[in-house]
Amino acid sequence: MLSHYERMPDASVFVAGGDAMAATLMQLYTEESQPTFIRVRALRALSFFAEDVAAGPLRKVVSDPGTKAVFVSEAAAGLVRCAGSHALEFVAPLLARHDSRVRISAIEALTRLGTPEVRVALLARQAIEADAEVRAALDSALLTMNGH
Repeated sequence: MLSHYERMPDASVFVAGGDAMAATLMQLYTEESQPTFIRVRALRALSFFAEDVAAGPLRKVVSDPGTKAVFVSEAAAGLVRCAGSHALEFVAPLLARHDSRVRISAIEALTRLGTPEVRVALLARQAIEADAEVRAALDSALLTMNGH
């Protein structure tokens, strides 16, 4: 299901599999012999589940400083997808990660929330961010949140 080249099945296909499917998806992600795209898709599919099923495993991915950026990025987006504003406390700290790709992914994920707390977090990061690409992402996110 995750290895189709063009696209993944709809969210409903995964959710219909219940808790057993969610456990299988997390197992696929943790299996390092799987291709990266399969592992990323497993995280994405996991985020289609309810917060009580998906948020815990996704929080573990974003909280591990040794996790590759591609997986942290997908898990951050997934946390926002399944947990909404509850994701803020786990995604906002990614703004301080060393890897600029992770910081940009956190900005993109948080922007989807669009809450006043996100705005505060983005402004705080903007005040100290040195990387030009990350600053551009912050500028764009703040403009988006301002309705421009």
